[in-house]
Amino acid sequence: MGGKIGSWTRWAAAGIALGLLVPATPSSSDDEQAKPPPWPTRKPSEPPWSADRGASSEVETAVEVDTASPESVPVEIHAASDLDSSRFSADRAWQDMVSLVGFGPRVTGSEGAEQARAYIRGELEAMGAEVIERRLEISGPDGEPLEAVHLTGVLAGASDDIFMLAAPYDTFPFESFEHVGANSGASGPAVVLELGRVFAVRSRPYTIWLTFMDGDALPATAGETVSARSGSRSLAAAMAEDETLSRIRVAFFFDQVADRDLTIARDLRSHRPYRELAWTSAHAIGHGEAFPASGGFESPDASHRAFLSQNLRRVVAIIDSRYGGDEPPGLYWHSEDDTLEHCSADSLAIVGTVSMETLQRIEERLSKID
Repeated sequence: MGGKIGSWTRWAAAGIALGLLVPATPSSSDDEQAKPPPWPTRKPSEPPWSADRGASSEVETAVEVDTASPESVPVEIHAASDLDSSRFSADRAWQDMVSLVGFGPRVTGSEGAEQARAYIRGELEAMGAEVIERRLEISGPDGEPLEAVHLTGVLAGASDDIFMLAAPYDTFPFESFEHVGANSGASGPAVVLELGRVFAVRSRPYTIWLTFMDGDALPATAGETVSARSGSRSLAAAMAEDETLSRIRVAFFFDQVADRDLTIARDLRSHRPYRELAWTSAHAIGHGEAFPASGGFESPDASHRAFLSQNLRRVVAIIDSRYGGDEPPGLYWHSEDDTLEHCSADSLAIVGTVSMETLQRIEERLSKID
């Protein structure tokens, strides 16, 4: 189908134990709806690359990252063998992101989406994961039936209970420009792949699912700029039907996590204890600026909502809702400026290390309970 379909083409912690207090969270309602802000018309000045926003010394980061355009970066990039796989590497995550962007628009059913899947599958197999593929029918913007292809890499643990790490890999369809989706559609999968490599070389009390969702960027109707989340809804429904959801102990959803000026939204709908644990973990390891406790609560539109609608409550959304600006959704969101130039390996490192720290704390808590 190429790059064009039909008439268009593209996450309260135990604060006392850490000496940190996190403000109380208001009760959430699944009936709330987050209305997208008006489309921005003006481009801001270049967001600063702040040195103090980098990863801690405990994490490998790339000192100099190649931010060249995808056309000048070979896509046959793989994880460097000389990096310590037991720690989250910003360099490897960035290489994954560059590779995915190099495939161009990854609209459901397109050649770019197929190439992205092949790359993801290769990386999952390289880390020793068993790959499960689900092909599910969804409805396209013009009502036409489309096939969404979801990939899951399974890293077996001592328990069959699941820690799911998920991200959409497809891009929104645009006719007027090529939407390569660096932050939206490539940053989430890059973090999930690198978290998978870390989990692959350590003991696992629980089974890890690395899930990559297709069809999540498609609008409900042609011409709309808001995603219908058809892909995540189809996957959540299928997992509810085969009772997989009942085995999930926690699910982290990643989207838009590479903005240079990283500010993760404190999602009102996310599971309160695990969300607050993420914020406490971020502050404990020096990344509180990217996970601000004083910024109030938001309700970003992301793939975790589909799983909430299937009564999976232990979800955490990790998403930056201000891509390239102070007001959501940000000036680079769903634009031709969603490129590597406006993204940062530092941000991938922050999200990856905070998530790893949080998941380890959740793992320790559940292991004691079990």
